[in-house]
Amino acid sequence: MTQQPDNIKTYPPTTAFPNKPAELSREDLEEHYLTLRGYYKGLMISRGQFAAKNRRVQAELEANLQQQRKLSEKLAQMAKERSEFQEVSKNLESLINSQSQLMQEFQTEYEAAKEAASFTSIISRLHRLINAASKLLSQTILLPKKEIKTADFGITGVKEFSLGMKSVAEALTIRAEIMRRFEDLCRFEDDTQFFVTVIGGGPTGVEMAGAIAELVRGPLKSDQAAVAKNIKVTLVEAGPRLLPPFAASLSARTKKDLEKLGVKVLLNSAVKELQHRKVLLKDGSELKSEITIWAAGVKGSDAMKNLNLPVEANRVAVEPTMQVKNYPYIWALGDIARAKGKDGGFLPMVAPVAIQQGKFIAKQIKRVSENKKLEVFKYLDKGSMATIGRNKAVVQVRWFKLAGPLAWLVWLWLHLFYLLGGRNKIGTMADWTWNYLTFDRGNRHIMDS
Repeated sequence: MTQQPDNIKTYPPTTAFPNKPAELSREDLEEHYLTLRGYYKGLMISRGQFAAKNRRVQAELEANLQQQRKLSEKLAQMAKERSEFQEVSKNLESLINSQSQLMQEFQTEYEAAKEAASFTSIISRLHRLINAASKLLSQTILLPKKEIKTADFGITGVKEFSLGMKSVAEALTIRAEIMRRFEDLCRFEDDTQFFVTVIGGGPTGVEMAGAIAELVRGPLKSDQAAVAKNIKVTLVEAGPRLLPPFAASLSARTKKDLEKLGVKVLLNSAVKELQHRKVLLKDGSELKSEITIWAAGVKGSDAMKNLNLPVEANRVAVEPTMQVKNYPYIWALGDIARAKGKDGGFLPMVAPVAIQQGKFIAKQIKRVSENKKLEVFKYLDKGSMATIGRNKAVVQVRWFKLAGPLAWLVWLWLHLFYLLGGRNKIGTMADWTWNYLTFDRGNRHIMDS
């Protein structure tokens, strides 16, 4: 046995340190290590659960703030409509007072004419009456296409828990909500799913669902592919097929194209109620939905009810000449006018109808001023089209039907044709070409309306 040198410092035995634990065996050390490791994992899991819960609470708080902003916007819009209604009511009141005054003048002149001594005196008085009536006729009131509203069909929760898309402000809100939820998913760094539900299988709903699916498959997937795959888009339609105004074959093609884009299409699924982050269907099923977009229908401005004009189904009742019923010098056009087509059905609430009615009413007012017979409005249906996504669209003009890339090009060029100004057309064409080649949608700035 080797002897220890004298110059090396030695320590007292362990018995001098009563607090020092006895030496542990390897098995005991491994057991303690596994126990500590379990505690550590538990702490990490608890920390992750707390962080996830904190993120979800933040998301709900942000959703509540968005809801408050939407309510504030609605209150501001109601105040604006009230101001417009007061102005129109003032004009109507002025017209009614003028009519009452004219009737009084007519009665006075008529009584004086009966007592006139000669036929010439009667003609002179009637001539003055005609001049007064001409001035009154120049006060013709035109009720134009007011801002349209979302038709909720009496379904609970539509105003509170869904987003409309009838204005630029609403479109910006939809974009901002989608981008905010996408950013939340990027921060979560887990498999949390994000559900977007579009309600309404008409052209508006189909185009919206297709646009969101293209956004997910393109720019968002390019930014964060692992996050984009957790975004689910659902299109809900109460009827048996999409795009009811189109032929059945085009409806089937539309459903197939949407499903290729990753959209889940639910037919014969009527909505019963909307709640916070969920959609309840009449068959008892429930859909998760962080963002619900209502594209199921539109209606005219509610201000029309307060004008004491004849109303049918929340639209102003009009004659075939586009005059408001019982008010020959008041005209209505666009979404607020309940006009009928050749087949006896009511005309759709779309821009081509309003454009043709506006041109027609201008000619009608001219005919009134020239004492000519009024004509009956006849709507010329130039066809319908809807875009689904890149190289995907459907077009129908009477018996002619078209689908696929060629229909998509027709849709693009037609919209380009109706733009005003050569500079706008060239700029739009350049943007479309760049987006098509790069599959990009520009910056990701979130803009609140």
